[in-house]
Amino acid sequence: TLARLHVSERNAFSRDKHVNPALSVKLAYWLAPWLYRLIPNPVICVSQGVAEDLVDTTIARPRDVTTADNPVLDNDFRDKPAAAPSHPWLKDKTTPVIVAVGRLAQQKGFDTLIDAFARLPQGDARLIIFGEGALRGELLAQAAALGVAERCDLPGYASDPIAEIARADCFVLSSRFEGSPNALVEALSTGTPVVATRCPYGPQEILADGAVAPLVEVDDPAALAAAISAQMATPRAVHRQRRIDAAARFVNARAVQTYLKALLGRR
Repeated sequence: TLARLHVSERNAFSRDKHVNPALSVKLAYWLAPWLYRLIPNPVICVSQGVAEDLVDTTIARPRDVTTADNPVLDNDFRDKPAAAPSHPWLKDKTTPVIVAVGRLAQQKGFDTLIDAFARLPQGDARLIIFGEGALRGELLAQAAALGVAERCDLPGYASDPIAEIARADCFVLSSRFEGSPNALVEALSTGTPVVATRCPYGPQEILADGAVAPLVEVDDPAALAAAISAQMATPRAVHRQRRIDAAARFVNARAVQTYLKALLGRR
């Protein structure tokens, strides 16, 4: 019955609706806010930013939305050592390595990341972007044009991204928009230094508006390069515990409680 129906929004609605131009997708995005007003239960949003975006840009009302955290990490993540990485640049690391994870799509801003990477003063650094997608050829061509192709690798999906991130010198989230990026939480859980864009939505909430790790503006490769360089020049132990503690919000047990509250009104 409708009384038992719950819907979840996983991304920035106002941005995500422009990604796929297919007529059926456009129709679905037009129809969704009307359904959100009709169904008896509020839409479960993965971050406060996603909830506010839905209210600000559609006919959804504040009472039509609620929030619940993504269950990203095992409850005992602090006690589990990371597995060994598979990428050769991380298995036998001789130079600083930056890691990013995500679909090779415009949303993820990897073109900005490659631009920023080419500007780093650390000329021996390497960049690995784990993921697949339609922009692979364009990103490889960009790296070649900027003269960093030999230090930039797009090896495809990683079977255990946390193992790769844990061995990196910096993790970067360069997205143009998100909902609540799980990869950023996974990176924090390893204690690895991170840099993220102040994109809508998620990183500001996860990183406590920059108190946990640096936030830079979207599509600003100079600022991104400066933040990455600063993180790599800072001893890894600095703010390490702060990063791990920020990730702990997204352990399964705590996330379940936020979902029970959203689904059943339990406290």
